[in-house]
Amino acid sequence: MTGPDPKTVIQAHVLRAAATRDALLHGTGRARSGRNVVPVLWGSLILALVIIGVVVVTGSIVNLLHKK
Repeated sequence: MTGPDPKTVIQAHVLRAAATRDALLHGTGRARSGRNVVPVLWGSLILALVIIGVVVVTGSIVNLLHKK
């Protein structure tokens, strides 16, 4: 890896930096556009509906307790 020629050292460093950057940014190697987004959207929709349901139920309970 380290040779007497500084050009060799710089090239090795550039290759290591590029490999590290690719590993950190891409992880599994699949492109971001290749991922299936539909399950994530459905999961987000279900989570939003659950949160809205909890807010509605909590509001109803508070209103019932306040009236008594």
